[in-house]
Amino acid sequence: MKTYNMYYTASRTNVTLHLGSSSTPATYYAGTALMTTSPSVRLHSGNQSGPVLSIAKFRWTSRHSHLALGDPGKEPESGDQSVWEKMTREKSVLRCSDYTFATSVGSDLGKRREFRWRKDMGKRLSNVYQCLDQEGRVVASMLSGGFFNWKKGGEIEMDEGLPKELEELLIVSALGIWAAEAGSAMSKGYGGGHGRSD
Repeated sequence: MKTYNMYYTASRTNVTLHLGSSSTPATYYAGTALMTTSPSVRLHSGNQSGPVLSIAKFRWTSRHSHLALGDPGKEPESGDQSVWEKMTREKSVLRCSDYTFATSVGSDLGKRREFRWRKDMGKRLSNVYQCLDQEGRVVASMLSGGFFNWKKGGEIEMDEGLPKELEELLIVSALGIWAAEAGSAMSKGYGGGHGRSD
């Protein structure tokens, strides 16, 4: 597994992802737009001015969200058509939420595979998710920075052998969950931390 450390920018709604400390060059930049009726997370290569690699869109009134590779806003220029995948959220009475989506990204034969982000309360003030493929193998994980961590937003671990585009889709799906739960926490008056969920 390789670990991307998530560090807040000055806004505390956006993060940079580093394979190391915050002093190393960022591999990704995640820009969020939460104060709208249709929030989104955009994953950029490198920094804020880098190209958009993938996007997650969701609504506060829905348990479901949508994921896509590339930048749908550039479609009229490029002529490409983004494929949106629906990520569904299942909520249990034990306050454990699973998020599931299927995609053919990363498959040599174009076969769709299912991925499930499974929630586990790992630390008292942090949320932990593991992403399992349809064979039950853990291919990624996410740890939030916790309610009182004002510098580090968390960590995302990725299997070393994942195709690049699948990694980008898994990362933005993790960030979509992270941002949605942060927004939910703020709406309940928890003060903007990313460590709680509804």
